[in-house]
Amino acid sequence: MLRRLALALAVCTLVATRAQSQDLDLKEILAGTVAPVTMNLKDLDSAWRRVGVGGSDSSNPIGALAALYGGGGGGSSFYTLGRTVKIGDETYIVAYRAASKPIDIMAMSRMSEPPKPEKLKPDTKLWLCLLNVRTSGSIMDIRAFDLATEIKESSGAADGVTGALDTAHDSAVTTSSQSNMKQLALGILMYSQDYDEVLPPMKTAAELKKAIMPYVKNEAVFVHPQTKAPYMPNPILTNKPMRKIANPAQFVLLYEPAASNGKRCVAFADGHTKVIQESEWPRLKKACKIP
Repeated sequence: MLRRLALALAVCTLVATRAQSQDLDLKEILAGTVAPVTMNLKDLDSAWRRVGVGGSDSSNPIGALAALYGGGGGGSSFYTLGRTVKIGDETYIVAYRAASKPIDIMAMSRMSEPPKPEKLKPDTKLWLCLLNVRTSGSIMDIRAFDLATEIKESSGAADGVTGALDTAHDSAVTTSSQSNMKQLALGILMYSQDYDEVLPPMKTAAELKKAIMPYVKNEAVFVHPQTKAPYMPNPILTNKPMRKIANPAQFVLLYEPAASNGKRCVAFADGHTKVIQESEWPRLKKACKIP
């Protein structure tokens, strides 16, 4: 704890302005007599320092999301002249941070694509923050403020975050699609058990749905979770006895109608599913006699 306090206080000696700490009350802070409550990014100059504060949102996941999506390059970055104030027995660094939008978690969960974080602009509004020297996380990445650099880096960070979110979103969609196909494959196998090991009608997706709905009992699993396109059955298996399939573990039962990001989910006649590279699909399609 003492080491962290020493590090935080050392920051105040490194930045351009080395004002003495003032004893103030909260009313003076909120009234804006000590420092403006808001500023624009373009109002800062080279006397300011940008610092990163690690762990500042670790205990508040909603706050972390707000910083990620609403604050552009903000996140855990603050801008300061190194000035400190005292309120009671606590010492605070006077700093500013990019404004954050309110986050609607329920709305985000319904989005087909992740929202994109805002990028910093010269007119981006910064809000006054007081960083408690004793409780703030590690203070790091101390650098001189440069407007052009801030805007450029925030653009790269926003693109990087969006790319990571896109990847996570694609992975979630693939997992959901694979789960749907697993349920359909099990429904087909349950049907065959009730009909002397003979597979159901499978010439079209609609025909298959009608046959196995009593076993699946969930319309949502018949279509891809994102595109809503129906999963396609292998029509050659229509009313085919299971014993006539030489290698069920390698014979396609169902498949996604289109590839996504170079991959396609496939269900096999033994009930298992697999995500394959789209480059494998032509060979597999031909081997399983899919039109």
